[in-house]
Amino acid sequence: MYSLFPLVLSYGFTFAPLILRIALALTLGAAARTHIGAQDTRIRILGAVEIIVAVLALVGLWTQAAALVAIIICGVWFFFPLRTYVLSTVLLTFVIALSLIFLGAGKFAFDLPF
Repeated sequence: MYSLFPLVLSYGFTFAPLILRIALALTLGAAARTHIGAQDTRIRILGAVEIIVAVLALVGLWTQAAALVAIIICGVWFFFPLRTYVLSTVLLTFVIALSLIFLGAGKFAFDLPF
């Protein structure tokens, strides 16, 4: 089937996961910034986990494992009344993390090519 942009649909275009990793890292980093300053210890631990996952996603190290933890973090944002972000941002972050599980790390990552 002919396509208007054939390189976008091929496996050679691997910059999309890089952009998704940056978006996930920025979202988790911004949430961690608000959670680190909280008084509750559980929320500060959540903020520390968000920072770790954001750094792993940005660098591209253990990307699929970091995406799994990001999905769990999105579940915490969704089901518990933290409400750092609106619901649409939480769902978009969930979809980004889910897509990184299937796409992998992409370009400029330290992830293993398995």
